[in-house]
Amino acid sequence: MDCAPAYNLLTRSGLAASHYYLLPARPEPLSVLGIQLLERRISQLKESHEKTDPLN
Repeated sequence: MDCAPAYNLLTRSGLAASHYYLLPARPEPLSVLGIQLLERRISQLKESHEKTDPLN
């Protein structure tokens, strides 16, 4: 699933439902910092979705 470079509902839903993700980035210091921040946010998102009851 290809998502826009924004942290909106569609992107959050795709990340919560996925097992893996690809993050294209340039090898620059600010890109590395952004990747670390996004990884933290993704782990928080996955933790919050694990606490909810599944639909089935």
